[in-house]
Amino acid sequence: MASQELRVDFCDPDLEWSRALRAQLRERGVTVRATAMPRVLLDWIGKEPPNLIVLGEFPPEYKTDFLVGLLRSRWHDLPLVLLLPP
Repeated sequence: MASQELRVDFCDPDLEWSRALRAQLRERGVTVRATAMPRVLLDWIGKEPPNLIVLGEFPPEYKTDFLVGLLRSRWHDLPLVLLLPP
């Protein structure tokens, strides 16, 4: 059985918290892209959708709920993990 390349996109204004996780994923053969800018994430997804999107919490001016809605409306089958503080 041929293996499919796994791709994960991280988008968070503070990428420092996920550095170790992203390194571990890369060591296991996962292609990882990381950005602090939602516009960059949307550009990447439009060109080559990942297998999973991980979104962190953005400041209010970024309107995280709007971004999630946009992702869901355009790429409704794409798995999305939204990390918010408790």
